[in-house]
Order: sequence, then C-alpha cells, then structure tokens
Amino acid sequence: MKACEAIAAAIELSGLSRAQVADAMGLPRPAVSHYANGARPSPSVDTIARFAEATGCLIVPSATSGDGHADCWVVRRDKVRQPKSARR
Repeated sequence: MKACEAIAAAIELSGLSRAQVADAMGLPRPAVSHYANGARPSPSVDTIARFAEATGCLIVPSATSGDGHADCWVVRRDKVRQPKSARR
C-alpha cells in the first residue's frame, strides 16, 4: 500500500472525519485530504507518524526502496491508544 493509501486507511479505521484528523494534527483540512488522496508528494516519516498519532493507528513501512524510503506501508488499528482527538 502506498503512503497515501495508508493515510486514507488510518483515517477510515479511526472512525474520525478528515476535519477531526486535521484539527488533531494542526493542519488545514485540505492538507489532510491532499495527503490521503495522493495529491501531495510522499509525506515524510514524521508526517506519517503524526497521522498515526492523530488516528490511533499503527502505520509502519513494510518495504523500502534502494534510497531508503518506504515504498509500502501497513496500517492496523492500535487497540491500546485512542486517537489524539479523543484524548482531549
């Protein structure tokens, strides 16, 4: 799964709206949509970690390319953590 697909899957698994995720991350809603639909270039590992924190999902690389960047991502719901927006 590509990074944008992993982000979209994490949002869907969290049960949160993109607006709620954007609020939890301190981003404008269009930025979250652009990451989720692939309109933005590959997000940094830090950005993916922020999506994981905001959604309460675990997003991990499953394969890397020769340049060290992750090509494939795996997403699963982290049953231990609540999404960041639910912790307020």
